[in-house]
Amino acid sequence: MIFQLKPAEMDALNQPVNGKGGFQNLTLTLQSQLQSTGSIEIKDAQLGAVLRCIGYTSGGFEGRFRNAFGRSVAEILA
Repeated sequence: MIFQLKPAEMDALNQPVNGKGGFQNLTLTLQSQLQSTGSIEIKDAQLGAVLRCIGYTSGGFEGRFRNAFGRSVAEILA
């Protein structure tokens, strides 16, 4: 699935990553897939992980993914 992120959403995704783990690795992968135009193609498994993360209530990566992809996900579900 292809998403078109706005500048503020790109900034949210491109925040520095500290540590190692599932969401850190996912974030680094998504950062590498993000084009300078804001276009990003996300595989189904990656989208599932992003949606699961957005559904969690607290934490840095939850907010980062919510800020980066929340609008696009809401548009898909509308």
